[in-house]
Amino acid sequence: SVTRNPFYLTIDYSAEATEYTGDSSTTVEITAITLDAVSVLGQESTQDNKKFLLAITDITAAEHTVVVTAADGAGNTLESTITFTVTAKPDFSLALSPGWNLISLPGSPADTAINTVMANNADVTAVVTYDASLPGGSLSAIRGDDALFAGTLTDIDGSHAYWLLSTSFKALTASIPSLAAGEAGVLPPTLDIKAGWNQIPVMDVIGSKAAGDNVNAVEYLSSLGTTVTRMYWFDTVANAWEVVDHDNAATNLKVGRGYFVYASKDGVLVP
Repeated sequence: SVTRNPFYLTIDYSAEATEYTGDSSTTVEITAITLDAVSVLGQESTQDNKKFLLAITDITAAEHTVVVTAADGAGNTLESTITFTVTAKPDFSLALSPGWNLISLPGSPADTAINTVMANNADVTAVVTYDASLPGGSLSAIRGDDALFAGTLTDIDGSHAYWLLSTSFKALTASIPSLAAGEAGVLPPTLDIKAGWNQIPVMDVIGSKAAGDNVNAVEYLSSLGTTVTRMYWFDTVANAWEVVDHDNAATNLKVGRGYFVYASKDGVLVP
């Protein structure tokens, strides 16, 4: 399991009433529960005394052991041991090629500051994005002699696509956090599309995709109906534009790529 805060563990006794013929005990009471030998009794919650939810805050990336003791209405007790390993979500890693790369991140990094996102790759020397909603359309930043970026582009997020000028094949890595477990009030991402050319990312709503994973083009663009009339991505190695057959049900977009789409009218992209 990938770490998140809080980390939810489900303890399910729904089969309690089926242990033997004539079993009339349908619910249980948890009488003891420990996490790594420390009592967390009282931190569990339930609506029906059959399925329990234990919310663990600030869990570490390591192996953990939960021991649960439960009693049914007849006084029978059962001790169960659950061992699981929590791992940190791996950084998103995107292969680059020498030259201009049209890329996107599937979500926003934990820190979107351009000098934080690009800190691990000194071979990226320039970054440009196009946003049709901005006056002039483009924002850019150049890496200076002090190794820091400066310009009108100050942040790298998951809602834009970017041109990256690289001098090598060194991959770009970024820490993109998962949605916090149980987080409420956060709407899924959308992207305003303007009539004319738009530079768009491939956004990952679920948060589980890696660079190169497929996203069906028809499904991804479905909220725009028939307003998208042309779509391109840029092949850095060939130094050429490639038309994307976006109306073909067999066509996939690639996580990590950026795309240009031409829309006949304003709309909202709902990935």
